[in-house]
Amino acid sequence: MKKLLSVLLAFTGSIMCLKAQVTTKPLLPNQIPATAKYIGKVVKALQLSDASGTYITFTTETGITAGKEEDMRKAALYAYCYKVNGKLTTAVWQVKDFVDDCPVDVKANFVPGSFTVTDLDNNGIAEIWMLYQTACRGDVSPDTMKLIMYQGNKKHAMRGTTKVEVSAKNYEGGTYNMDQAFQKVKPVIKQYAVALWNKNVKQKWE
Repeated sequence: MKKLLSVLLAFTGSIMCLKAQVTTKPLLPNQIPATAKYIGKVVKALQLSDASGTYITFTTETGITAGKEEDMRKAALYAYCYKVNGKLTTAVWQVKDFVDDCPVDVKANFVPGSFTVTDLDNNGIAEIWMLYQTACRGDVSPDTMKLIMYQGNKKHAMRGTTKVEVSAKNYEGGTYNMDQAFQKVKPVIKQYAVALWNKNVKQKWE
């Protein structure tokens, strides 16, 4: 009887772990439901399932467009998360950042490969990551860089700048600050955040 009970408990535990597993699959822009409204051009889109349900999450960029005044330019980026319920979607969160009225080089772009989903703390709730850079500059100077992570509807943020070599072995920028939400996460999540930041902190010129 004890052996049977042990087998049943192990089987039940396996089912619970399977239900809590975070899974993702890529989506094409035309596979995003019409009820999931957004601005800009889709950069990357994913469907994910975790212990709390099924979601559509994606990033968009507007590219560089004309500003309100002559010779001014602007750019914006967005990230969205919608919960899926049949053919209906419900907004969970949205990220928006932008540069307005810039007379020089303007930038608002996600770092390629940074938009991803993890479950580093193994709690069955997805962590959605994105890293992006914004700038309005006419010289060699660091971009603003931000790392955003959502777990459920809880936002976590690291804010700082890229690292620029202004002269031989002389660098400027590269520092960051973690918000209180990031300070409270498990070490494995914080370590991932720092590693993602350090991997992309050096300024890459196009």
